[in-house]
Amino acid sequence: MAIDERLMTLRIPLAKGRYMTVFSAYAPTLTSDESSKDRFYDNLRSTLRTVSPRDKIALLGDFNARVGSNGPTTTYGTESSVNTVWAMSTAMVCVC
Repeated sequence: MAIDERLMTLRIPLAKGRYMTVFSAYAPTLTSDESSKDRFYDNLRSTLRTVSPRDKIALLGDFNARVGSNGPTTTYGTESSVNTVWAMSTAMVCVC
């Protein structure tokens, strides 16, 4: 079920009358305004509260991405083989 453009859920039946609720979530980027971030996390929190306590939960998504040359960079490696990371993102998987 689509909650909004950044959040959706799917409830999957498992064996023995059990269920797993899968969340797909894509948070606003760091440069987004605070109200967009607050709205996203409020929606995520309220949607998580609607899941049955008996369900297993899988939470998948991108929770803090920044892509492009305007973002912070991380450099690693030796001087002859320096790698610069332009994209900083976190993919989170939580099965509870």
